[in-house]
Amino acid sequence: MAVVSLILGDQISNNNNLKKRAKVAGVSLILGDQAIEDVSARTQVLFKETIRDLATPLQGGWTRCVEDLRTGLKLGKDLL
Repeated sequence: MAVVSLILGDQISNNNNLKKRAKVAGVSLILGDQAIEDVSARTQVLFKETIRDLATPLQGGWTRCVEDLRTGLKLGKDLL
């Protein structure tokens, strides 16, 4: 299942509240100040999972996409 990820700049890399919220929401958090290899590898995995989900609507792919969007919107709303 694809996971909503946040790619964020180093201005919030020390924000423990954000990290806690992401963990509670079950969201993968990728900080922009991590090694580019780590960010790139995780982004590639998520992209492939998203393409697979979009290509397999009858096998639950679109359901996972909708769930991921809802999770991301809820997390974003909670951060405001």
